[in-house]
Amino acid sequence: MVSKRVAVDDRIEAILDAATKVIMEHGYAKASTREIARNAGASKETFYQRFPSKASLFAALIERQSDRLLCPIAHALEEEKDPYKVLTLFGERLLTVLMNPESERLLQVVIAESSEFPELAAAFWDKGPGLGRELLRAYFKRLAKQGQMRKEDIEFASEQFLGALVGSIALRRNLAMPAYLPNPKAVQVWVQKTVDWFLRAHLIV
Repeated sequence: MVSKRVAVDDRIEAILDAATKVIMEHGYAKASTREIARNAGASKETFYQRFPSKASLFAALIERQSDRLLCPIAHALEEEKDPYKVLTLFGERLLTVLMNPESERLLQVVIAESSEFPELAAAFWDKGPGLGRELLRAYFKRLAKQGQMRKEDIEFASEQFLGALVGSIALRRNLAMPAYLPNPKAVQVWVQKTVDWFLRAHLIV
C-alpha cells in the first residue's frame, strides 16, 4: 500500500512537472496557476495549501533543479578526499544541468521577466547558483584549513573557478548560438582542462 507521505510527494512532483511545462511554454507572467493545477490533476485546495503564490511555486521549481544538481556534489564534498575528483564532478554536473533544455528555458524566463518580477531573479540565485557557490566556498575553506589552499584565495578562487567553467559557454547558450560543447565528451574534456589549470594555480602541494 502506498503511504500517505509518498502520495503527497507524488502530487507535489506532478504539480512541479506541470508548472515547468506551463512556464516554459507561456513564460512566468502568463502562466496560469489554474492551468497548472488542472494539468497536474490537483485540487485547488491541494495546490494552494502547498504553493500559496506563483512565486513560491517558481522557487520550488528552482529548488528541485538545484537539488538534482547539488545533492551528489554535496556528498562528494563530504566524502571524497581528492580535490581533482571533487571539482571534476562539480564541473560535469554543473555543465550538464546548465546545458539541459529545461534549465536553459527556465533561465531564459528569469532573464526575460526579472525586471518586472525581481523575486524571480532572487529565487533563482538563492535556490540555484548561490547555493552552488556556497558549497564551493565551504569546500575551499576546508582545503585552506587543511593547508592545501591559501585562506586569502577562497573568495577569488570560487569566482575564478565558476567563471572559467561556465563563462562564455552560458552566454553562448543564452544567445541561442551553436553549442561550444556539443556532446558529453567535449564537456568532460573542458571540465578536466579547467580543473587541471585551476588546481595548478591554487592548490598547495
